[in-house]
Amino acid sequence: MCFFYSIVHMMCSAIPNALTTLRLILAPLVCYFACERMYVWATCAFWVASVSDFFDGYLARKLHCESLFGRVVDPVADKLLTLCSYIPLRAEFSYLFLLVILRDVGILSGIGVLRFLRIKITIAPSVVSKVNTGFVLLFPFVWLCQKSFGFKGDVALIWLAGIIVITTILSTIGYAVTFAKTIRNNARRR
Repeated sequence: MCFFYSIVHMMCSAIPNALTTLRLILAPLVCYFACERMYVWATCAFWVASVSDFFDGYLARKLHCESLFGRVVDPVADKLLTLCSYIPLRAEFSYLFLLVILRDVGILSGIGVLRFLRIKITIAPSVVSKVNTGFVLLFPFVWLCQKSFGFKGDVALIWLAGIIVITTILSTIGYAVTFAKTIRNNARRR
């Protein structure tokens, strides 16, 4: 019975990890297809990558098979999908491209500095950060649908861009406060 449970658990953990790996593969394809003006392909790849992002975490939690691979690679796949979906946007929406990418670079840099200083940090994304991530991923999807199917999404893109700017700024401030508190608390302990 124990052997059977081990096999089932191993198979269950393979599903979320396979979905994360799929996102790693699809992210550069989204960029390639969009840059080559193959918008329908880019839209499909982006949609599958986004859906896999939801299901890999959901399945890992529901099946109780979270793994080290998932904890390490899932955030990398998320950042790669964001980067690859915003590269085609850089000409039309350079300010948004810079804002979104600089936020991620800032977060990763902050984590890197804290790790370099050997300061342990656990970051749980805030509600604002989760909302920001949702809108950050919705924007390229709407843009790709507009390009693919001729949707009139200009007003939607303007509203989404405004929401992204506001939530990105708020989220960045939240991360900066978290980093500052972590450094201050670490200094007090010494």
